[in-house]
Amino acid sequence: MKVFVDIPNYFWKSDDPDRADVRTTYVSLFAALSRLGCEIVARPFRPYSDTLHRPDPAEGLHYAYHAREPGPGAYCIKGAALPDLWYLDPRGYSGWCALAQDPALQARSAQYDLAAADAVIASYQHRFRTENLSRYAQPGRRAATSGERFAVFYPLQVNNDEVLKLSRFAQFEVLEALVQTAERLRRPVVVKRHPLCGSDHIVQALEAAARSEFVTVSDASIHDLIASSAAVLAANSGVGVQALVHGKPVFTLAASEYAHMTTPLSTLDELDAAFDVSAGPPPERIRRQLGFLLNEYWVNTSDEEAVFHRVRSHVEAWRADQGLEIAGRQDEDRKRSGLLAMERRAHDMVDHMLRLHDMATEADRSEIEILLLRSYRLDVRPDLIIRRMSDRSFLTRCLSHRLKARDEVGAGVVTGRLAELPDAGPNDLFAHARQLYRLGRNEDGLKVLRRMSEMDGVPAAALTFLGRKLLTQERASGAEAALAVAERAIAVQPDLGQAHWLKARALFLLERLDQAHDAAVAAVNLIPTDETFIQLLRRIEAARSAAGAAEGQS
Repeated sequence: MKVFVDIPNYFWKSDDPDRADVRTTYVSLFAALSRLGCEIVARPFRPYSDTLHRPDPAEGLHYAYHAREPGPGAYCIKGAALPDLWYLDPRGYSGWCALAQDPALQARSAQYDLAAADAVIASYQHRFRTENLSRYAQPGRRAATSGERFAVFYPLQVNNDEVLKLSRFAQFEVLEALVQTAERLRRPVVVKRHPLCGSDHIVQALEAAARSEFVTVSDASIHDLIASSAAVLAANSGVGVQALVHGKPVFTLAASEYAHMTTPLSTLDELDAAFDVSAGPPPERIRRQLGFLLNEYWVNTSDEEAVFHRVRSHVEAWRADQGLEIAGRQDEDRKRSGLLAMERRAHDMVDHMLRLHDMATEADRSEIEILLLRSYRLDVRPDLIIRRMSDRSFLTRCLSHRLKARDEVGAGVVTGRLAELPDAGPNDLFAHARQLYRLGRNEDGLKVLRRMSEMDGVPAAALTFLGRKLLTQERASGAEAALAVAERAIAVQPDLGQAHWLKARALFLLERLDQAHDAAVAAVNLIPTDETFIQLLRRIEAARSAAGAAEGQS
């Protein structure tokens, strides 16, 4: 059977700490589908794009990334409130998901084993303390002083977040009402802007709120802010789940997968309730339901077996819907389990070799590197090998293998590692930037080129490449920077025609036509046969003529 899988751009990015579990999730999903003998049909996912049609349910299963309503035969696949926990949900995510919409499922979750629930809650509490764990990177934990105590913590969400459509109130309304309630009750509250928020309106609203003596706007770790507050107010932010793990009472303003464990507020006049809570452990029902959410409902995608069992249930349900027999599954499972065990032993061997390499003498390392290179070429833990190895010669051989195999993504991982080495020079960063451009990651490529330009000894060709990208990506706004780069390249290598051509292009965009003409002439004199140089010179000459004619008429 076919399984259609939407793959977001985050899958290809290894440098975004907030999306580090995306690859883990998809590797576990692909492993499960492979064990089940499914044909995987990968589909690139682009946000807000309607170009991808939904597959016909009769064709196969569909894992629809970030799908609010996945539809028949489809499951929403999306990261949940904590790293490694994901939705594989038939109805969607947040307030659209099955747990949010099904009272019977909520009732069943209240019967979840209490010991198992308390164990998983305690595990996450420990990780909050020791790892500062959250879906998005947080500032370092700090000890709260005796004065840092708040009645209510209100974490804001990204203002255009899709899930805010489920909220009963706009964030601005809530913030204004919260400030008024805090002032009336003379109780302190703390508010935090979402780390991905880019709204100027939110900034202005927070600045206005902060004028109140009872309002603190903080950028501290959410775990410090939750711990310092008696209660947490949220629409349907993932912070609400983390507050429940902390054992705090939570008041909600929107539908969500955890709203049934909170006190919902139907009007803003009810905000007083959030300021009137009593300390104490959460009720047994909430602990059971929270344990069910963390242990059973969401899937820990770092656990391949957990993903396999969930996906197998989806495959079996689809086959049953199609009236197909599930034949020979146990035999196939045994075969694939054997292959998986062999794969894991190979993974363990690579881990062992990497540890040996760290401890080995120089003479022994070369033998270990031969084995590691073989493992790398067989795609056994390739990303781990690249991440752990720092020998330039070894990494260069890995890069050569990826280039021969025309594996642009793998090559990008290696060039990225070479660019991170302590002795990395401008050529390393230039190579990595060019690889990023091949992968279509233009913004990331430009960032690397800018870092390269701050180094000493940058080749003129690399500077010219940077200048071209500045003009391509930033157009007129990048002309001044491109001009400075071109002049620097000419200083390094005066006979580089491309540098003079770049200078002419930048000056042309800046409408400094006489200087642009001189630079274009210099480029053509260096390479008289280059048609691109000649065309630019003609355009500049035409612009000069037009400007001269306009001056004559005036």
